[in-house]
Amino acid sequence: MQHIDDTLLSAYIDNEVDADLAKRIAMAIEEDTEIRSRYLSLKAANEAAKQVFCELDTLPMRDDLTELINNADLNKSPTEAETKDNVVPLFGNRKNQKQVTGGFRYWATAASVFLCALFVYQLVPNQSDIPYPHLTQQLNTELSGTIAEYNEGRSEVVQSWENTRGEFCREIVWHTQVQSQPLTACFNNGQWNWQEIDENTGYQTASDEASVNGVLSEDEERRALQKLAQ
Repeated sequence: MQHIDDTLLSAYIDNEVDADLAKRIAMAIEEDTEIRSRYLSLKAANEAAKQVFCELDTLPMRDDLTELINNADLNKSPTEAETKDNVVPLFGNRKNQKQVTGGFRYWATAASVFLCALFVYQLVPNQSDIPYPHLTQQLNTELSGTIAEYNEGRSEVVQSWENTRGEFCREIVWHTQVQSQPLTACFNNGQWNWQEIDENTGYQTASDEASVNGVLSEDEERRALQKLAQ
């Protein structure tokens, strides 16, 4: 079977793969914890992006724009003078035309970059907005698969494992309306040491890097939580 990268998982989420490939991807998600983690993260990010666009669609039009549209006389024909004032000459000095075109392209490009930057800024997680105390409490008590709801968003425990140093480690995803941030934490010296996963450099769970026996089963996880509470 071909390698299942994030592009293929995104196509699967958007129902853009054929039935046979979709069946194989679904089986891989069920059997492979690393693929399942990437799938859950991509799906959550996709849902968050959809939520952002839905909210933008529901925003009311600004009052000044509404007034401008309502006051516009659509039946009025422009006078000859107004027509000349609003038409950009296509002939004349070709050098000047290039300068005007170049300036237009510059400002159009700048506007596009600004809009893209603004949208990315809205989607990039703000580290200070992650409620670590809430997440810490959840890691201390809840099994994988548990979802907790908060005013700021919701958190989902994904999996647990034991690293090569014998530390109890867990992965959790923090979801808000505009972003989903996967995080890992390992328990050491009476506290959780947090690490954010940078999805821009390629999603990879810490369990792939420093796991002894793979992902813990539910019974193993329950025993680890009981030991943590002692």
